[in-house]
Amino acid sequence: MTAPSAAPQTRSRPVVAIVTRFWGATGNEAVAATRLVAGALARHADVAVVQLDEARRSTYADSVFEIHRVPVHGANPRRSALLRAALAGQLGPAGLPAGAADLLLRYDGRAPDVVGCLEGLAPDAVVLAGVHQPWDLAALDVAARSGRPRVLAIPFLGAGRPFPTEVVRLVAHADRIGTVHPGERAALVSLAPSREQDIEALDLAIGVNRHATAEPLVGVAPYGEYVLLVRRFPPGGPRLARSVNAEMLPPILPGLSVAEVDGENWRICDAHYSAALPVNPSRVNFSRLVARARATIDVRPPGPVGSIALESMLLGVPVVVPDDSAAQAHVAAANGGLWYRDVGELFDAVRVVVTGPIGAVLAEQGRAYAQAKHGDIDAFVARMAALVLDPASEASPPGH
Repeated sequence: MTAPSAAPQTRSRPVVAIVTRFWGATGNEAVAATRLVAGALARHADVAVVQLDEARRSTYADSVFEIHRVPVHGANPRRSALLRAALAGQLGPAGLPAGAADLLLRYDGRAPDVVGCLEGLAPDAVVLAGVHQPWDLAALDVAARSGRPRVLAIPFLGAGRPFPTEVVRLVAHADRIGTVHPGERAALVSLAPSREQDIEALDLAIGVNRHATAEPLVGVAPYGEYVLLVRRFPPGGPRLARSVNAEMLPPILPGLSVAEVDGENWRICDAHYSAALPVNPSRVNFSRLVARARATIDVRPPGPVGSIALESMLLGVPVVVPDDSAAQAHVAAANGGLWYRDVGELFDAVRVVVTGPIGAVLAEQGRAYAQAKHGDIDAFVARMAALVLDPASEASPPGH
């Protein structure tokens, strides 16, 4: 390892480095969550992002963030994903066999340039966003100006069973571990019980443009009351090839229409007619659609954060989400909706939420939970400062 680069003797603000593959413009929930974390920290610190990427090493500006793109050599994401899917349901008490763990490490590639990048940045604190960290984490011990930087790990485990070797390696180098949904804590405690006191909920602040939601979305009024079915959102996000669609729900919901969001294709239908919604597939328009729905039904592949469930609950809309997901963990904690394991349970849950009095109760409970945990941006900014920065830094007013 080369010697740490000389850093300025004085800095007007601390420097935080976020090391992650979750950056850029994609529909991945972890990308949006990482940007939320970066934005909160930027109120108190200068934030540099070390982006793990297959591209050549480069540096560029993204809003207020300095991005250092570091190449990952020898990675095979497709084989890694296939192997993870094959092994996910076969973990025994001892975790992965040594051969499988070694193979995963090989498929994940290696990013040795991260070490030199951190030495050059000499950060006061480091955020490890995601368990995919294919570099020598022991180098954190010499990455700061003096001593070791404070380290926050955010694993983004989702709701699937995590691979113990990856998680234990990550948390071993962290001062604090942040979780993004209630189910994540239990998984982390089971893998690293000695670190239980260091595991804290981030309670990401989910921004909702309430002013924009005061107006209904163009094109929905002629169809009356509706439920919202989400097959893909944002447009670049994941989508199941086969799932419940808008035509399947009107027969079980007499008198109600169904608005469907499927990437860039938005439409609304009832028992007789269907029409495209003439709007841009923007987040503001999505919030407008959510705000007046009787329920939000999420049939997307489960993500690691559950942000759409949180947004719906913030707007006072009950949700129906997949079982064993980050969204389900939020909904269960809030008692703000129901969840399903198959199509039959989905239909039953939608009927209960929409046609019975329980829907209003779930909506109010979900709103109260989401507002208390995820509705205060200033509290989130202060929480991130406390987790990542030292006491002197977190006392500094934002922007100074």
